[in-house]
Amino acid sequence: LGYVGQTGAFASYPHLHFEVRVGVLCSLEFQIDNPQSSLCNYNDFGFDPHFHPMLLLNQDTTLTSAAAASNITVTVHQQLGLTQNGIVLLEMPYQLTFLNRVEYSVVSVDHSVEVYRHVLDYNLRAGFNANSTSELDVQDTTNVYFQPFPFRKPIYQMGVAIPSSIFRDLATKYSGTLTHNIRALDTFERAVSIQMADVQVVNSNASFSTCV
Repeated sequence: LGYVGQTGAFASYPHLHFEVRVGVLCSLEFQIDNPQSSLCNYNDFGFDPHFHPMLLLNQDTTLTSAAAASNITVTVHQQLGLTQNGIVLLEMPYQLTFLNRVEYSVVSVDHSVEVYRHVLDYNLRAGFNANSTSELDVQDTTNVYFQPFPFRKPIYQMGVAIPSSIFRDLATKYSGTLTHNIRALDTFERAVSIQMADVQVVNSNASFSTCV
């Protein structure tokens, strides 16, 4: 398919970039940046052609049956605080990198209501702007975002960063106990969840306690 390299302007480590596109050769970003291109006129297509390659696999194959239960494990790598971003670590065997979607939610225990939610979804291109390469290359660190870890066998790792600014903003709006939750789903919608922390907020002064 190709060679491992580090030729991209923003590449931080050697990797092999692989995409599957349906219906058109050009990426959505190229279509938008080059609307008059004879290769892929945005006016003729104008849709996101990227297709998750794992969806091409038959779920009855040895590869997918080996992941009958979700192969993703989720742990708290760094606790969320008023001045410290929280990082949740997602790990899976490098042969079974089916991670597709992460849902982050904050629930007010006292009022039994969800007060914050953000979704990152590779298939739907949700939670980040895929309309230009510049938008994709620059992380939106004001919201929950993926924080890649270096590739290492036999485990593939991906971080999910929760900005401390979200913590501070919620601390000014709500009192009582706020529960922070992460739910990770693979391509076949098998899910694992973790309750990251309970945050006790009193008069906008937040104290932090880790949930077991």
